[in-house]
Amino acid sequence: MNPKTRVVEWSERDIQRIADRFKNWKTGIAEVSGFDFAQVTTGGVLTGQLDPDTMEVKDHPGLYMTGELLDVDGICGGYNLQWAWTSGYLAGRAAAGCVR
Repeated sequence: MNPKTRVVEWSERDIQRIADRFKNWKTGIAEVSGFDFAQVTTGGVLTGQLDPDTMEVKDHPGLYMTGELLDVDGICGGYNLQWAWTSGYLAGRAAAGCVR
């Protein structure tokens, strides 16, 4: 394609070629910044070991797990923060109910 061609002049074939090029574009990771700069970590307690309504560990009554202590890995965009807040709320509410 001529780089001076206006987009309005592109044919369906031109558009498809550009789309295919982007769909097949591969990049490599040159380096990572390490754990200190990580936005999310993997691993942790499996969610199946918890009561999903209270975040209490099934085999250890009175023990609650939340946030990154669990094997939950959300994509970037606030999902991990929301998980931390929501699981913390559930665990806090359940734990507070135990001391009343």
